[in-house]
Amino acid sequence: MLKLLIVDDEPTIRRGIRESIDWASRGVVIVGEADNGEKALELVRALSPDIVLVDIVMPRLDGLAFCDRCRSEHPGIHLIIVSGYDDFALAQKAIRIGVDDYLLKPVGAEQMMAAVEKAGRSLMLGEFSGIKARLLLSLGGPEGNASGRRILALVLDYIESRYLSEPDLGSAGKAAGVTPNHLCKVLRASFDMTFVEIVNLYRIEVAKIHLRDPNLKLYDVADKSGFLDYHYFAKVFKKVTGRTPGEYRDSPGAAGTAAEDNHGHDMIT
Repeated sequence: MLKLLIVDDEPTIRRGIRESIDWASRGVVIVGEADNGEKALELVRALSPDIVLVDIVMPRLDGLAFCDRCRSEHPGIHLIIVSGYDDFALAQKAIRIGVDDYLLKPVGAEQMMAAVEKAGRSLMLGEFSGIKARLLLSLGGPEGNASGRRILALVLDYIESRYLSEPDLGSAGKAAGVTPNHLCKVLRASFDMTFVEIVNLYRIEVAKIHLRDPNLKLYDVADKSGFLDYHYFAKVFKKVTGRTPGEYRDSPGAAGTAAEDNHGHDMIT
């Protein structure tokens, strides 16, 4: 679920945003509300929302000042301004700050949902692009084994481009500049994993992101993650995360990384 924070000093506006859309059915949960920028900043620090809907004119800390500080402290958050001011200079300033969208009041439910969904898609793309870095960090390997980590990085580059088809050991070795036999030895010696296990681990990271979309059936998640057989997908997912795909989807804050999951060294292949 995408976490949304609503920031507006008018209670009727906040209520309208909260009640005009069935947020849960669109994969969004409203985690909090604030009537000024200072309180909003505190909530951002405490709740880590993915998206913030924020008015410009507010007491104590206005919307643009809030966005500026929020972007500095939390660069990954998506900021959507909902303003009653059709002012080009304000819009320009918002763009310079790094605001992701600028909506003019009155905002219809469809327009607002479209902006939130666009932000959600952008967040997902960012998460997909971060899978490689997360796996490199979580798998680690001996501190002095720079060669092993370099080979793993090249293998993950290859898997990233092929996980929806059928990555094979020979092509992975070629991409890493080593023979298939040497690749197997490096992966086993440095990371205690096989090539197939690493492919599955990458695919599970992809699946965890897709599971946040409530409109996707579980077998669609499997397919979009590169698993041709749903039962195999479910078996691997349970082994890697300790939960079934359905349990993972239903868990609060289902955004775990490979480092948080108990995949250990006995992954199902």
